[in-house]
Amino acid sequence: MKTVCAISSLLFLMMSGIAVSDGQHQLDGSEITATFTGMSMVGNYADGVKFTETYHPNGSIDYHDDNMSADGHWYERHGLFCTFYTNVSGACFAVIKSGANCYEYYIREEEDGTVSPQADKWNSVGWDKSKPSTCDLSDKVS
Repeated sequence: MKTVCAISSLLFLMMSGIAVSDGQHQLDGSEITATFTGMSMVGNYADGVKFTETYHPNGSIDYHDDNMSADGHWYERHGLFCTFYTNVSGACFAVIKSGANCYEYYIREEEDGTVSPQADKWNSVGWDKSKPSTCDLSDKVS
């Protein structure tokens, strides 16, 4: 069964235009919930802006970046990781685990479930701040 799920995930990613390589996989719904509940993440956007975000067990978020702070909510929907905020936009993302402590985010849907105009675009990379990062930022962040 795991092999079928892995093949299905890989086919989905290939069809969606998201490139994956050996050792990477897209998190499914149960992995998203298990991974992010209670996590404080640090990360970077492509433009180099750094962020921190805490995913509380009650579904709330505390977000901070180089320019602002926001609160909001997070949840898993149909295998996507959704984050939305009170004063800035958010989205639902396909999450690729690209290392032992590295997660890459690809925009997929808007809050209402419609496909995002930026669907499958790489958005950011992050890691659990309580552990050493295994992310290679050299080809993702300027």
